[in-house]
Amino acid sequence: MEDSQVLYEAGAPIDRVYFPQSAVISIVQLMQEGSAAEIGMVGCEGVSGVESILGGGPATGRHICQVPGTALSLSAGALRRGVKERDDLLRSLLGYVGGYAAMLAQLIACNRLHRVEQRCARWLLMTVDRSGRLEFPMTQERLSMMLGAQRPTVTTVMTSLRDAGCLENTRGRVKIKDRKCLGSFACECYQLCRSYFGFED
Repeated sequence: MEDSQVLYEAGAPIDRVYFPQSAVISIVQLMQEGSAAEIGMVGCEGVSGVESILGGGPATGRHICQVPGTALSLSAGALRRGVKERDDLLRSLLGYVGGYAAMLAQLIACNRLHRVEQRCARWLLMTVDRSGRLEFPMTQERLSMMLGAQRPTVTTVMTSLRDAGCLENTRGRVKIKDRKCLGSFACECYQLCRSYFGFED
């Protein structure tokens, strides 16, 4: 799966579902005036396009590959047939959807109540969990969209995290140098979101 690859546009039918292995997919909501913000994230813990299985509806936002990597894919029809034939598959998908809904509720509160610095650290750590990598491509422009923050604010935050020894950021890439350091800047939402999917250190 390639960097910035769009899997579905908002409102489009979903004909394939994706199970990321090392790729990370962001679900982005686009506003009429052109602004955008991330409303969800899917990595190795889940599936992109699950709404086509459980509700049969279209994509809830633009699904875009945020961190390039590997993913398995399957036609939505094949997965629907599998769900009808295997109760354990349905239970697994429902378990994931339950965790995903809990994560979204937490992130709504996080985006409303926590500082950009806390949210940035949380987002970077969530990306590391899902990609399994400490270094990945990420521009400050894209990160500002993911956080729903102004680019100058994100630049200031990344400089602060770099100066604290948490990370290195060069043009278009981020390398996490000290996860513990980065975790000290993250809000409690990071550990709560980890717990919904059983991520371990």
